[in-house]
Amino acid sequence: MSFYFFSPTLRMGSQPPFKVELSHGFCTDYDVSEIDFMRSSLHSMGLIGYDPAAEDTYGSVSRRVPHYKGFSCIATATKTGGMERLSLLDYVVVLDCDPARKIITAEGCAYPSRATPALWATHMGSGAEFAAHYHNRGVWDKSRELGLPTTMMGAGPGSYRLFQQIGNLFEDGHVMKTRAFAIGAEKDGLIVFGSSPEEVLDRIKRYADEAERLAQHI
Repeated sequence: MSFYFFSPTLRMGSQPPFKVELSHGFCTDYDVSEIDFMRSSLHSMGLIGYDPAAEDTYGSVSRRVPHYKGFSCIATATKTGGMERLSLLDYVVVLDCDPARKIITAEGCAYPSRATPALWATHMGSGAEFAAHYHNRGVWDKSRELGLPTTMMGAGPGSYRLFQQIGNLFEDGHVMKTRAFAIGAEKDGLIVFGSSPEEVLDRIKRYADEAERLAQHI
């Protein structure tokens, strides 16, 4: 089975999409307790969820795991943002994300989310074990003041262009200091990465607190 990611923020065909090749399977070989803890924490804070106005879900998480080809990722499947609790059926194993061929190879009972190429690029560039894609308008609005690198407005979610943009951020190197960046084409969209769920959650909280402090001093 296969399908394509498209960015709803740009015209159809204006960005090269990733094709997903999915094999039916389960995440039974992996422990999802830590990634599930991180995801549940973000959902309880409203940073992952469902947007009634857009009639769509937002936010996803991933964990880098060893693989004989280098690494693979356990990630939340598409359309899971609004769910309070997830099961193994709601996670997928992303075996490869090939930017040259623009193909994602995954195993699971559901397709990976549109954020998968961005999360893969984050793991590849940083080497971090955990990554979270979440929405926080306050932090996104203050991303410049917070010193967060930001991808270009033309690089929409799920696109090859965003994949390239994230790679460019890691080549620059500043993002390794912030351990976070904003997605310019996705209002509210941010990615934070770290070596543990606790590090990711702590950084997310610190950026939110700092953004609130900046907003109060306008």
